Amino acid sequence: MKRAIFILILGGFVCASLPEASASIAPGSKCSKAGMKSVYKNKSYTCIKLGKNLYWDNGINLKDKAAADKAAADKAAADKAAADKAAADKAAADVCSSVARSVRAYFGAELYQGFLMSSYIFQNNSNCHLGIYATVTFVCPEGGVLRLDKYVRSSGAFALGPYEKLVVNGLNYNRFFPVANQQCLTLTGFKTNSAQLTNQTGYPPVISITSSNP
Repeated sequence: MKRAIFILILGGFVCASLPEASASIAPGSKCSKAGMKSVYKNKSYTCIKLGKNLYWDNGINLKDKAAADKAAADKAAADKAAADKAAADKAAADVCSSVARSVRAYFGAELYQGFLMSSYIFQNNSNCHLGIYATVTFVCPEGGVLRLDKYVRSSGAFALGPYEKLVVNGLNYNRFFPVANQQCLTLTGFKTNSAQLTNQTGYPPVISITSSNP
């Protein structure tokens, strides 16, 4: 009798010392506490409450979750980098905008294709790309004769790169002030391709219309 009791006690001791096997989890099976999480076969399950009962959800594949977390982190980093760049570009553009209005415009004589010609000179002294709107004065020929009382003020828009110098004269003005000849025709009744630049009404007003960092 004593021997049998000893064996039973020993047997009970051995059974108690064995680790409890992990229970399997199946989506939709019952669980004990809402919000509790458990990992089974490389899936993370969460205990959710539906009505009055608690169930395991469908689980999330841990590999998929890791990939999704990485993708989300990469997107957040890319969005932040884009926002930082946009802020930096705006700050640079604001700086350029304040510099742009200091573009120098003056009337003078400049060499062009080997000829010394009356010219309007536009000088960008900044490191910004500028869009310029300018108005200059042209004397219109009337029947081949230049008359100082026959003049038009014509406007044009063009770009100036960082530190770029632009010379506008009687040979190239149509590229930058394309309606000057039409204005002369309206004024005098004569077609012309050789309106002459003049500074009789002073330096040309210049307005920067766009600017950006280099």
